[in-house]
Amino acid sequence: MEVKTQKELKYLLNDLTKERDTLIEITKLFNEYRADFKIMPPEKAERIIYSLKESYDICSNNIESTTQLLNSIDVKDTEVKNTKSKKKKSKSNKKSSNKNQKSIDFVLVDEPEIKPDIKEETITKESPTKKRKHKDFVVIDEPEEEKNEESNDTPIIEQKDEFEDNTLLISEKNNKVILPYRYEDLYKVYEENKDSYSSVQDIIDKDYTIPYSFYKNAPIARFKEAFKLMKNRQKSTTKEAFDLATEMMTNYNVHPAIISACKNIDELDIYLDYLENNEVEKFDIFKIKFDILLKKVKSRGKRTK
Repeated sequence: MEVKTQKELKYLLNDLTKERDTLIEITKLFNEYRADFKIMPPEKAERIIYSLKESYDICSNNIESTTQLLNSIDVKDTEVKNTKSKKKKSKSNKKSSNKNQKSIDFVLVDEPEIKPDIKEETITKESPTKKRKHKDFVVIDEPEEEKNEESNDTPIIEQKDEFEDNTLLISEKNNKVILPYRYEDLYKVYEENKDSYSSVQDIIDKDYTIPYSFYKNAPIARFKEAFKLMKNRQKSTTKEAFDLATEMMTNYNVHPAIISACKNIDELDIYLDYLENNEVEKFDIFKIKFDILLKKVKSRGKRTK
């Protein structure tokens, strides 16, 4: 069973809510343009409607269970905070009583021993040493601050080899998908937008990284990404976008992240052609790298004769 933190659950709830809203929009669009799909067999249309409804029900159930889990965590947190605050109060009361006792003892013991001459000598002796310490502290700290400033401002060019150029990384292990990019292009963006980005890696994290959970409902993800490809990047009509989206929705051999990585319909068509002929290795517009979690298989033991 996968254990999630409260923060991760909140992100998950947000993603699920967005997914449910998208499903509602897809269903509305499908019903609106259904009359125009004269070529589509009625059985296929019914299958699409059924899969949309099934996905909507699953999504709603997940939202409900996630909300209940978050509510239970909030209740536990408040209980823990209350007990901690009570403990802190009791400790602080004990400390204050101890401090008062100590101060009384100090006054009673030290008052008769204090002499004014000794006081003056200690002040004059201690004051120069304190000043020296302060000066040494300043001299030591200044170069360290300069080093830190230089390290923040200078770009990390020597780490260029660590970046995977023009590669679609689909990582189930790290729970993220990184879309293809060119390091040189991102470096130019960084140089021109240093106020917005702290490094090249920051650009990748903000603009090229998608949570793996975004693609968990593969049919809906394929529909959404194909629709966006046609509508936003290809600037096609809504009907054309919907045609491709419904076609890709039931194409179970295509990972939806591949549609996200394609810049236009031509790149997707080339990939689909190679896929149909079982020649995906020939696709060279960008590299595709899968990083999948290995599932443990329970051994059934020796078969009894």
